[in-house]
Amino acid sequence: MYQEYFVIPDAGFFSEENIKELYNEEIQFLIRLPSLRKLYKRLIVPGVLSFIA
Repeated sequence: MYQEYFVIPDAGFFSEENIKELYNEEIQFLIRLPSLRKLYKRLIVPGVLSFIA
């Protein structure tokens, strides 16, 4: 039987290792991304700026 998972981990759970593990296990997730991360600056900031403009 196939089960699909979706988790919303606490922001303290965020680490590259934890995110890779969720991804590798094909577990969908929603987590707050710290604004100092390069990924945040690459993905979130441009979207916000285009929304404001």
